[in-house]
Amino acid sequence: MNRADLLAALASARATVSALEQALAELDGVTAIPPARRPDPDIYVDTSVAMKMAKVSHSTITRWSRRYGIGHQLPSRQWRVSRRALLAFLEARDRGEIDEIGDVPRVPMATFFDEA
Repeated sequence: MNRADLLAALASARATVSALEQALAELDGVTAIPPARRPDPDIYVDTSVAMKMAKVSHSTITRWSRRYGIGHQLPSRQWRVSRRALLAFLEARDRGEIDEIGDVPRVPMATFFDEA
């Protein structure tokens, strides 16, 4: 690939990300800020929105925020989660790159059965 191809791919990816963010915002009941007026391309959401996006509990969102750095805690002790980081984390988890089953490591099932 040459530079022009890469720039075209980048522009296409940015348009796709913008369209996906708009669709997610509409699903979450949030009015998305148009990209031209957006000061920071990343949007931070509170834990209730992150819970709906990931379909997990509050404790899971805060655990992922601590463990994987997808969010940060404010001085008021509330958590804010990066929408971009959460989506990337969920994609990696769905691809099997992240093994997240609570805090318990996976144990082969054979260890639970006696050899007869």
